[in-house]
Amino acid sequence: MARLSALIASTAVFLAFNMLAAPFGLSRGPRLPEKALRCNRVFFGDVLPPDATLEKVAVVREGGSYGEGEANVAYSVDPTGLPALCVITVRVRSSSTSSYRLGLFLPDKWNSRFLVVGNGGFAGGINWLDILYNFPVTDPKHLSVADTALIADEVIRQCDLADGVQDGIVSTPDRCAPELTVLLCSGKDNGAKNAPTSGKADCLRPAQLETARNVYSDWTLPPNNELLHPGLTFSSEGEWLLILNGSEPVPYGIGYARDFLFDDDGGGGGGGSGSDAPPWDWRTSFNESVVRYADEHDPGNATADDCAALGAVRERGGKVVIYHGLADGLVPTKGTGVYWNRTLDALGGLGGLGGLEDFMRLFLVPGMGHCYGTAVDAPWNFGGAFQAGLIGSGVWSVPGFEDAEHDALMALVDWVEKGKPLDSIVATTAQETLLVGRWEGHHRLVHGPACHLALTRVRPQLLKTLGLRVSCIKIDPYVSVDAGLMAPAEHGECFVLCSGGEVDLDLGNYERYLSVRLTSDHNITTGKVYLNVIQKERRGDYLGKTVQIVPHVTDSIKEWIRRVSKIPVDGSNEEPDVCIIELGGTIGDIESMPFIEALTQLRHEAGSGNFMNIHVSYVPTVHGEQKTKPTQHAVKSIRSHGLIPDIVACRCETPLAESTVAKLALHCQVEADQVLVVRDMPTIYQVPLLLREQELIRQLRAKLALDKLTITPEMVAQGEALWDLWTSVVTPTYQEEVKIALVGKYVRCQDAYLSVVKALEHSAMRIRRKLNLMWIDSSDLEPTTGGGAAQAKYHKAWHDVSTAEGIIVPGGFGHRGTEGMMRVTKWARENNIPFLGVCLGFQVAAIQFARDLCGMPEATSEEFDAQAKDLVVVNMPELDKQNMGGTMRLGLRKTIFQPGTEWSRARALYGGVEVIEERHRHRYEINPQLVETLEKAGLHFVGKDETGDRMEVFELKDHPFFVGTQFHAEYQSQVVHPSRPYLGFIAASAGCLDKVLNQKPVEPFKTVAVLNGTK
Repeated sequence: MARLSALIASTAVFLAFNMLAAPFGLSRGPRLPEKALRCNRVFFGDVLPPDATLEKVAVVREGGSYGEGEANVAYSVDPTGLPALCVITVRVRSSSTSSYRLGLFLPDKWNSRFLVVGNGGFAGGINWLDILYNFPVTDPKHLSVADTALIADEVIRQCDLADGVQDGIVSTPDRCAPELTVLLCSGKDNGAKNAPTSGKADCLRPAQLETARNVYSDWTLPPNNELLHPGLTFSSEGEWLLILNGSEPVPYGIGYARDFLFDDDGGGGGGGSGSDAPPWDWRTSFNESVVRYADEHDPGNATADDCAALGAVRERGGKVVIYHGLADGLVPTKGTGVYWNRTLDALGGLGGLGGLEDFMRLFLVPGMGHCYGTAVDAPWNFGGAFQAGLIGSGVWSVPGFEDAEHDALMALVDWVEKGKPLDSIVATTAQETLLVGRWEGHHRLVHGPACHLALTRVRPQLLKTLGLRVSCIKIDPYVSVDAGLMAPAEHGECFVLCSGGEVDLDLGNYERYLSVRLTSDHNITTGKVYLNVIQKERRGDYLGKTVQIVPHVTDSIKEWIRRVSKIPVDGSNEEPDVCIIELGGTIGDIESMPFIEALTQLRHEAGSGNFMNIHVSYVPTVHGEQKTKPTQHAVKSIRSHGLIPDIVACRCETPLAESTVAKLALHCQVEADQVLVVRDMPTIYQVPLLLREQELIRQLRAKLALDKLTITPEMVAQGEALWDLWTSVVTPTYQEEVKIALVGKYVRCQDAYLSVVKALEHSAMRIRRKLNLMWIDSSDLEPTTGGGAAQAKYHKAWHDVSTAEGIIVPGGFGHRGTEGMMRVTKWARENNIPFLGVCLGFQVAAIQFARDLCGMPEATSEEFDAQAKDLVVVNMPELDKQNMGGTMRLGLRKTIFQPGTEWSRARALYGGVEVIEERHRHRYEINPQLVETLEKAGLHFVGKDETGDRMEVFELKDHPFFVGTQFHAEYQSQVVHPSRPYLGFIAASAGCLDKVLNQKPVEPFKTVAVLNGTK
């Protein structure tokens, strides 16, 4: 279990509860009788616990003052104009040798409720970080203020956009992994530095870079990565001077160890007073054994590890609010997260996150340093400990913002007294110019609790990371039965499922985002529905009734949705908790009407808490003006059909103005927070971050009554782990790029290669490169006798090929453009350019190889010329030529890596296993009669099917990366688990394939079972 001994008093805490007559009780009891409210020693003497001594009781008249002559943590210096108060001072004995002093102001008309504000609070612990890395100024590893300023600027440069907003504030440091090697000094000694200018160094030495990395990293011990101390967050650099000052570390660490832990007054090293041993010296005596010793003895309960003790607060009606600055450079913010998670484990129970949220909230404040303040002008003031006093004497809230939305104390009172949970706070800055925390028209919310910060993403992910099982259904109103016979250049990609079903490309998006395996039934089309109804009518299921759109077609749609929504999709054999239904098409299309009517009926039948409608609409910007009329009319139309939107999600290029949001809310009859602004992001994978900012998860939980579901801590932990992995991959800003040429037949419709592009993106993110994808029509690579535009296209295409770092030729059908594909495969083979051929690309590469190296100048495919002499690619044996729909070799099939192929990079990418399973979609195969000839010439078929007759993977041995696959590995690629061949191809193109293979970035490949449902 992670330790907390390394965590200093790192958080500020608000605590509010109702007080009983019992000593310091916390439950919601009856009001005390009026006579018990008298300000005297008798009353307070009766309610104090045995270890507490009443030092003082004083009455303050209305308009009077009170003070102790000097300022301390209990009372300021003689404040005046006070209301009628009862002042008490209490000393509490915490051990035989220690005590603490507590001061209270109680109102004259006390209602028995008790409010505590403190700095330090529950996270407890000691800061060991400064002892580890507080190097003397003469040490090459020392980081000066100028060095940390350089690091801070670079972190902001690389991480600012991780949340999608460029405002100089790193709002999500956990989702950024800046590459700091760009700060290394250049030169032959790799360590030359100039004098700092403008308070900032010009570069870092390698030893200094290592120090910075250590400060960010958790201090763990092998073999189980036991946590001794968490590292600081990115953006905390502005406060590193507090712990890396080059002299003695801050007292929180060294003083605790020397004076508390070892009770060393200078006469001995841990032997106590009077010992003859040399005094304890942090420079020579500090190591992990000190931390272990501190855990074992724990003087003063510095570990604060009794998380379950807070259960008494919950049982007695108490509420707790904890906050921590994300830019805290003195105390690791991650430590508070450890405390929160351990408290969740201790108190969440079967209620999961909700079991903790009912009385406790955690706020992580973007840009705020230690307790207050900011180095980047981020809003940070919400009435917290030490915050109000920084504004001025007699001020408790930021002037003009004295309300529960901006003041945490007022919000806490509302939570206790009115039952209104504290879900968000709007922070402000109190400087010469008041800056309210807003992001481009939206409040900058300090979200809480912490799990809200971690468990949000695009709609299905929002649900999945709550521990829910999520499924998806896509409705396509076209009359086609499936996508198998649709032209890629018109409709886009045909996505193939494990079962072999050919479906709409959106199901690929669902599988990639949610890590699920869907069936053909998860794609509903008008053709399927009508076919189903007609078959029922022919069987006599309708008992001779006249078959109509309503009710027979609409009932068929509803029955289909209910049945498919229960199909397990995540390998658990458990029914999904939530099903996302996407209705394609446009409002007003004739084809859509039956589906709209069916969903309207389903909404009524499902009832409250079981159905939510999110309407997606485009808000264009014309000549700088945001146009809302299209959305207004669309919502009006959909409402007229009875399908009333609960949320309106607005796609737009730039953030919507507040006036635009207000207009949409008014005319669409929703609240302003029910208008989601889904603006363009650097990548689609960062859209979940945008939805998280707008608290979509809160609305989903409320509308769908998700808190009524039983979610175990284990399920929540799985969601957290997946989200952490997701964000660590998708949010960094990559500086280096990898330049890839995609040579295909359908490049004019880029959706035709959607899964290929996604697999390339996943792989590029995995190796931390920016994908630069060049689209090249394979026909443009073929020689042309025409002039003008045709010649220009030809030369442009070959220029792009010649500058590419890697070349991929994906699948397709037909002869057009294949000669250009063969030319580009030859270029890649002869010039040692990394190459990946998929399906048709696999086949044309083999054909070209046979032409050049096997003495078959007329080699071709039976698909291109059935009468040719040398058919390297032939027809599938089982092909039914009369019925083309669904007759190809489709779905998940096994591939066996052959004996003696241990050298294969393709096999190594799959973890060295012998058997893999990937999805197929093709009609033609490598001619098994020519395999021996091809292999003798050097084209090794390292992977074959179970019979050994079908070639699945080829590879050139003496080439940086020349691999072809008959299967479509892109169909199983996921954001956090890229396709293995694509990962190898991108890594080879970027020059880091060996590093990827040596690091073993992925586990051995596991086969995936085909799930329930029809093909």
